Amino acid sequence: LITRGERQSPFSRTATCRAHGGFGKVALRRVPTLCRDNWNFSEFSVSEGQQLEVIEPDATGEFFRIRATGARRYRGEGAASVAEGWIRHCYLEWPSAPPAA
Repeated sequence: LITRGERQSPFSRTATCRAHGGFGKVALRRVPTLCRDNWNFSEFSVSEGQQLEVIEPDATGEFFRIRATGARRYRGEGAASVAEGWIRHCYLEWPSAPPAA
């Protein structure tokens, strides 16, 4: 998201995926939205413990756009060498605590 002519930078460029239960993976979203309609999700996911490159936060700080190498399909078999998408902040573990808001 670009505001005031520049892209906001995350406070850390890396994070670890923390999938809370389920199948141990989190589907990537096409857009940063809380809506759970199927078309908002891409076919790729990130897995518990996977290292992620953090590209940018959304305007609210709820979502972060990430890049993942070796991203597996959420359903079915297969993987992509690199996938990008949006993920909620609650699925990210930061290398250090985020600064207080």
